[in-house]
This record gives sequence, structure tokens and C-alpha cells, in this order.
Amino acid sequence: MRLFIVSNFVASPHQPQADIFIRQRAAALRRLGAEVTVVPLYPVPQVPRLPQLPRAGDVEWAGADCPTDAAASVLPVTGFAFGSAVAGGAGAACRSMARLLADQFDRPDFDLVVGHGSYRFPATGVARRLAFCWRRPYVAAAHGSDITAMRASGRRLQRAIFAEAAGTTFVSEALLRETRRVGIHPANPRVIRNGADRAVFGLTPTQPQPPLRLLFAGSLTEVKGADRLPQILHAVRRHHPDAQLTVAGIGPLRGSISRQLPDVLFTGEVSQAELARLMGDSHVLVVPSRSEGFGCVVVEALSTGTVVVATDVGGLPEAVGAGGVLVPGSPGFDAERFAEAVVAAVGRDRSQVAATAGPDWDDVARQELAFFQSLGGA
Repeated sequence: MRLFIVSNFVASPHQPQADIFIRQRAAALRRLGAEVTVVPLYPVPQVPRLPQLPRAGDVEWAGADCPTDAAASVLPVTGFAFGSAVAGGAGAACRSMARLLADQFDRPDFDLVVGHGSYRFPATGVARRLAFCWRRPYVAAAHGSDITAMRASGRRLQRAIFAEAAGTTFVSEALLRETRRVGIHPANPRVIRNGADRAVFGLTPTQPQPPLRLLFAGSLTEVKGADRLPQILHAVRRHHPDAQLTVAGIGPLRGSISRQLPDVLFTGEVSQAELARLMGDSHVLVVPSRSEGFGCVVVEALSTGTVVVATDVGGLPEAVGAGGVLVPGSPGFDAERFAEAVVAAVGRDRSQVAATAGPDWDDVARQELAFFQSLGGA
């Protein structure tokens, strides 16, 4: 089967892992025999000021400074995504991008177009327009904040995108429910949860040595609950005074967190291998999010045997399963209650925790490929 994937998730020098779940998904599909072309919609520079960016149609191809995957056809685009969405509207931007891609791929033999991401300049919208140009079916794939943080003004376009698709995919039942709640009624929906790379996130069978080691892995933003970390650590230290916290990620709240917690270790964004090592060296992964489509980091931590304590928001209950502890998220978050859950979770048998982890990427690819083939593809 020949797949053409358009994605809003793009690696950059500052966030080299931002598209990791797209690359892992594509690699797993290739292992099953699918031919996969991936096109990230890559804005360069990274939105300095919206009024300075080009209008719809002012598009140029980026050069070698864009990250590439040797196993994929990658066609980054400069200065297009946000500029055209602002100046000409998201619908106009999608049409312009689709025309550009249609010109680049003359007489395509793809069986299916897949759009990952429905942000302000939606890859799903580009997939829809490409499918129309090429007379192919398309799939719209939603991941989380592309739906949960969607502005009301963008819902009209998204209603059309998701209603006209041959099929739609969601990373959790919770995200599918939220999509319907905001008035978008997807055609032929299928829940296919994200996975973990078991070759990287393997079981670490032995418990880390004291002191109690906590890990937070994610963007340092309020939606990920990073602002809650000082409260959580202070509350944990009432039980374990020498508890340590490692923060793997970048974001605007780093300064605030470091001022409140000067002894916290900040690693910045790390590779998958380094993240797996940090998880294996930690007693508990803390996930205090306010919203979450699914939570790949949860499956990755569980795969290493690291217990997870998370808020009960969005798709996190589906990701955590029996391998961790859920506490009330938004509203109703209480740092002391979260800390008590952390303390109670310490010492669980790591092999039993790992046994609860969700699918790996090969499982995900098998589900996706079966779904895609059911839509009339080869």
C-alpha cells in the first residue's frame, strides 16, 4: 500500500523529537511493507512575528537546514504555515499548499492520503485538498491539542475535514468524545492509540537506589502541568525530604520552576535513548497534565517498568491503565493528594508494571494498515 502522509508535527533544532511519533509510525508501516512518503509542513523561520510572514501563495521550498529522515521523502516548506493562515485564512492556506504538493508529485500513485494534525494550519486540511486533486481517499488523524485547544473560529473548516474523510483516527476514546462534544462529527472514526519503541524503552528490572527519584518528561507549559511541579515536590518532600526531581523538556516555565526549585536537574530535550535511561533510573514518572490526548510518555515509562502517577484528564486513564495511579486533574487538583499517590506507588514490581504497558509501534502500524486497507486502498 502506498501512503502519502502530511504532518503538522515537525522536528526543529530546538525540538528534535517533536515529530518522533510520526517517524516511528512511518517506520513501523514500512516494516509491514507499506510505501510511505512523509511531508512535514515546516515553517522557517519559526514565526518571529505574524504580520511579517508571507501571504497565501508566497511559498518556497526549504533547503538542507531542515531535519530529514533518510527513510522518508521529506519536503519542508518555509514561511508558509502561519503566515498564510493569518493573511488568507486556513482554508486558503490548505488549497495553496495542496496545489504546490500536487505540482511536486506529478501523476502520483498513492493509494491514500493521511493528514496528521488539525492545528491553525491543518495538515488534515491539506490532505483533504490533495485527495480532491488526486482523486484519492484521505484519512484525518487527530492527536490531542489540535482538537482540545481548537478555536471556535476553526471548527467550521474542521467539521468539513472530518465529515468528508474516508476515515478518521483518534489516539484515545476521550479525544473522540471531545471531538464530538465541540460539534465535529467524524466520519468512520477509529481509535488507534500511540505506542512505544520497545527496542529503546525496554524493561529496567531493578529498582533505582535511594533517594526517591521523580521524573517529569514533557514541555514546560501549563497544559502539561509543569507549573504544578514545585507544589508536588514540596509535598513529596514532607514524606521523603531528600526526594529528587529531574525535568526532561523545554518550555517557557523553566525559569519559574528553577527559581522555586533551585536543586532540580533540567536536562533539556533528550533523545529517546536518554529518555529511556532516565526512566529506568527513576522511581516514578509524574504526569500532572491539565489536558492530554493520550500520553506517549506514559506508555514509554511503563515499558521500562517505571510506575506512573498522572492526572485523570483526557486520554491519560487509557494510557496509564493498571500500571500507575490516577488522581483528580482539572478541576480538583491537589498537590498533597498527588504526592501521596507518588509515595504509595514507590516500590512496585517493575516487571509487573511493564506487563501493563500498551502497544508498541508495530501493533499500532498493524491496526492502522488494516484500517487503511478497509477504506479501499491496495
